[in-house]
Amino acid sequence: MTSSRLDGTGLMSSAAMNVVPSPTMPRILAWFRAFASTATRPGLPAGSWAAIMAGLLVGALWGVVARIWMRVISAEYEFTLNGTLSIIGIFAVFGLGQTVAAVARRSARSRKRQNLARAFAVVTTVPMGLAAGAQMFPTLVLAAVALGRTDWRRVARVGLALLAAAPTFFVLRQLVDDLSLWRALLGWVLMLVIYAPLVWTLSRALRPIKKSLEGQGLGFLGWQGGEGLPPSGDEG
Repeated sequence: MTSSRLDGTGLMSSAAMNVVPSPTMPRILAWFRAFASTATRPGLPAGSWAAIMAGLLVGALWGVVARIWMRVISAEYEFTLNGTLSIIGIFAVFGLGQTVAAVARRSARSRKRQNLARAFAVVTTVPMGLAAGAQMFPTLVLAAVALGRTDWRRVARVGLALLAAAPTFFVLRQLVDDLSLWRALLGWVLMLVIYAPLVWTLSRALRPIKKSLEGQGLGFLGWQGGEGLPPSGDEG
């Protein structure tokens, strides 16, 4: 967009007419488009141990985020070190379990091993339902099933999604009772932001199982490769 500066005669100056539009905005838009494409999303490291450690670290960091969220919604600001470490540990176990399952499914060549990987992902999700996490545990599991089981009928998946949404409104009611309206709404939105990646990650482990994953690329927590393809007849 050029400048419309005028000279003393009321005519547009030649310098203003020769202004070249800045390429910054097109570059930013191009970067966002590239980032949104599947090929540029971060993937699990090729090495199994590196991938597992990455999942453990990401889970622990997300636990720190969850602890900060608890600070926002808490009416009492006293937190113990043991409680903080427990929350971070639970999230770390979740990240570890989902990554181990993803690595196992990436290399598994039999339905039995893939089922074992899925079971491990589910087992390491159970600690998320301890203590205060019990309220949102049904949402985590039901939403993950609704999102991950792409081979189920749509009406069943929609029904599970509606059931998964119900506990979130109970939490909102409690927040409104205990906090000011703006803090309650902020805390509720942040809660959804925190749980959304957990639901998405667990849903990857619950995807229909393929008999062979050979030749498929498995992205970070299941974002890439054959995991996103429509189910075929040999899945279950």
